[in-house]
Amino acid sequence: MLNYIDLAHRGPRLFGTEPAERALIWQMISECFNHLRGPVGKFSRPLFRGKSAEFEEPIQETAAAVQNELTLLESRLTDAEWLAGQTISAADLIVYPVLMQFTRAARLKNAAWLNLPNPTLNADYPALALWQTPIEAIPD
Repeated sequence: MLNYIDLAHRGPRLFGTEPAERALIWQMISECFNHLRGPVGKFSRPLFRGKSAEFEEPIQETAAAVQNELTLLESRLTDAEWLAGQTISAADLIVYPVLMQFTRAARLKNAAWLNLPNPTLNADYPALALWQTPIEAIPD
């Protein structure tokens, strides 16, 4: 779908224009799929299904893994507006919904016992919170 949007519409090239930029975009996408998406799913599925007590240990373990990835993303965005390059890219559009899945699950009442950092990201991950703003402003 992102490839279609990239080819069919004007605007920033979601998969970059230069080889180094394309490589960085694909690296960020790969890191999301290999290190963030799985732990977020293992964390959020039991919480969404109301089974936090049954899966307490895996939730704790994956929450720590997700927080490690958030720290890496935070450091990447400390000196950059976007995850890969000077404009929004496919990397941003793939990572964003995964992070929103995590924050949505972390805000659930049955996740309160985890004592997670502020699930809105604002206090603990200010660069990630700032990065969200232009993505959320994309028109429907």
